[in-house]
Amino acid sequence: MIDQSNNAVVVGGGIAGLFAGLLLARAGRHVVHLVERDTRLGGLLRSTRYRSRLSYDTGIHYAVETGNPKIDSVLFQGMNEDKWHVFKTSLPKGNVFGGRLNSSSDCIDARVLDPHLYARGLVEILDGQEAEDDVLHLAEALEAEYGSTYTEHIFRPVMRKLAGRALEQLAPAAHESFGISRLIVVPSRAAKRLKRLPEYDKRIAYTKTREGPSPIQKFYPHDGGIGVWPEMLAGRLADAGARMHAATTIDAVDTDSGRITGVTLSDGQRLPCDLLVWTIPLPLLTRTLGTGVPGTAPAFRHVLLLHYLFKSKGVTPNLHWVSIYDEDAVSYRVTLYDNIAPGNDSDGSRVTVETLWSEHPKDIEEISERVRGELGDLGLVDDVRSGEFMGHEWIANAFPLRLAGQQTQARTPNAIDGLTNLVAAGRGAGTTFSQPEILEAVLTGVERQIAD
Repeated sequence: MIDQSNNAVVVGGGIAGLFAGLLLARAGRHVVHLVERDTRLGGLLRSTRYRSRLSYDTGIHYAVETGNPKIDSVLFQGMNEDKWHVFKTSLPKGNVFGGRLNSSSDCIDARVLDPHLYARGLVEILDGQEAEDDVLHLAEALEAEYGSTYTEHIFRPVMRKLAGRALEQLAPAAHESFGISRLIVVPSRAAKRLKRLPEYDKRIAYTKTREGPSPIQKFYPHDGGIGVWPEMLAGRLADAGARMHAATTIDAVDTDSGRITGVTLSDGQRLPCDLLVWTIPLPLLTRTLGTGVPGTAPAFRHVLLLHYLFKSKGVTPNLHWVSIYDEDAVSYRVTLYDNIAPGNDSDGSRVTVETLWSEHPKDIEEISERVRGELGDLGLVDDVRSGEFMGHEWIANAFPLRLAGQQTQARTPNAIDGLTNLVAAGRGAGTTFSQPEILEAVLTGVERQIAD
């Protein structure tokens, strides 16, 4: 039986918070309280419906296994092909670079560069070596690993678009947050041979996505969008007795002798707290505690989502999404839902376009029209004139930026390090960025607390 005097407070209702809550509920040692400032759970794993049946996702589009049975057995319980599309191979995705659509891979193809630049860069990347630990910024790291040619003619303009910063302003691994660590540089057979060598595997991509095996399963619901997944997890958490506090924030955190003893919610309720799992940005916790955050303040890129419905079914066949790396295009990532979940009862082809911003743009309609034109110019949609702009969503702080000179642990003051019953995990904790890393951090932290 659960000891009603033991309370675990989980802050953040995204996938990290839901997973932490389910782990704690399964352990059966705490009454679990989940606190989320929004009215809906899910974080970036949410969906919005238009006309009651047309689903558009807010951020992440798939439920992706981690390969860790301890995690996957909790998050993917009962998910089968009756209600879910299950993808057991690499997902079909493409990209645009140099004005060319590559429908075989989402990795940038260096071969579209001027032949002289491509040849010079090929020699440099084959001669590259792993950057030293003491490099100061991303430009220095990329030049060591990829050479100056590809750094200047590929990474510099691409990162300027994605991060809104010069390479010298970004930390050595900042490009990895956007998934652009590998380049296509040689034909298929040569790529397969080179990738057998670890020093080349991390920099050189397969020519086609399907050539790379994928043992990890991906899931997408038959109906309702990816938001079905967190709704399902939240239902299981509630059934396990967890107490949900939606549209609620943390106003105060009480500590005593290096332990958190209680939290006060924005509705005035005070909860005793034996364990605090914090999955949202850490500066919010340090501000609540009244402790300073050393180092550079965290920086983010924001996302403006634009949702369309095109009467024509003529969208790029088979591709689930396309990443657009050309700096002069405002579009960043294009999601083609009807290629992900075919047979959905819609009035046409549903498309979402992500655009990246450092501040909220003023004229949404103007941006929407520009994006519509880009979809036609790039050949992603046959008849853009048939498209209807369904609406937009703004996601603040969607992509954390790793800045030069900003050490990861600079976001974690000693006052927080000394709290023995705190688990800080999630994208906001500053130590992890990808979903599998986040879930591993949650698992490690919660298991350690349960074992103590």
